[in-house]
Amino acid sequence: MNDKKIHNAPRLNKILAIIEEHGACSQDELAKLFDVSVQTIRRDFATLRNSNLINVKSGVAYINHADTIINTDFSMRQTTHMAEKEAIALRIARDIQDGSTIFLTAGTTIEKIAAALLNKKDLTVITSSIRVANILCSSETINVFIPKGKIRNNNGAIIGSSVVEDISQFHADYTITSVGAITEEGVLLEYNIDDVAIARTMIGQSEKLIVATDYSKFSRKAAVVLCKPSSIDAIYCDQYPSAELQRTLEDNGVVFNKVDVLINMDGVDS
Repeated sequence: MNDKKIHNAPRLNKILAIIEEHGACSQDELAKLFDVSVQTIRRDFATLRNSNLINVKSGVAYINHADTIINTDFSMRQTTHMAEKEAIALRIARDIQDGSTIFLTAGTTIEKIAAALLNKKDLTVITSSIRVANILCSSETINVFIPKGKIRNNNGAIIGSSVVEDISQFHADYTITSVGAITEEGVLLEYNIDDVAIARTMIGQSEKLIVATDYSKFSRKAAVVLCKPSSIDAIYCDQYPSAELQRTLEDNGVVFNKVDVLINMDGVDS
C-alpha cells in the first residue's frame, strides 16, 4: 500500500485501517467514531483518495483496488533486503534456546525467522500470522498456537479484538517482531494501529523484546508508536545506526547485534 501521504497523520492511518478491516465505511460512521465533523472526515477522504489509497462513492469509502495495491506492496517486501532478513533470522534463531515460548508477529522478516526456528526443538510459538503458522507447522517439535480473528488478505495477519484477548492468555520468554520505522530517539513505529495493539499485548506478556530490522528502517517514517527504547531488550540489524541512536540505545540498555550479510563473488547478496 502507498502510505507516503499518511506519515505523521494518525487519524488518516486509523481511518485507512478501519476501511481495510471492514471493506467500506461511511463518513457519518467515522465522524461519530472520531468525534469530529462530517466535513473533517470528507477532507480526510479527499487526502486518502488523492493518494490513490481509497475510492469514495456517496459518502462511503472503500479500498482502491485493495487486492492489487496491497499484494503488490507485500510482494515487493518479499523481494527486498532478503539477504539481510535471512542473515538476521539465522542469527536470532541461533540465540534462541530450545524449549522457549515465543510470540511472533506478522511480516516478511518474521516469516524468515520462523523458517530459521525450524531447527530448534521444543518451542512453543504463539503467532498472529497464518503464514508464519504454516511455516512452523512443518516441525514436529514446535507447538504452534494462533488466535481467533479476521485474516488480512494482503499478508496473512490475524487482526481484531479477539486476537488481543487470546494472546493475553499466554506468557512468553520472547516477543520477536519486525518494525516499520525507528526514529533517532529509538522509538519503534508501525503503520497500522491494529498491528500495534497486538504487538503491544505480546510485549506486555513476555520477558524480553527482540526487534529484527534491516537498515532501511532507520530512514523511514510511520505513524503509530509501538514502544519506546526502554522496552527493547535487543535489536538485530545488518548495519549500525547513527552514533546518536547508538548512544540512545546503549543508555536504555538495548543490546545491538550487528549481523553480517555474505556477498557472493558476483557482488550480489547471498
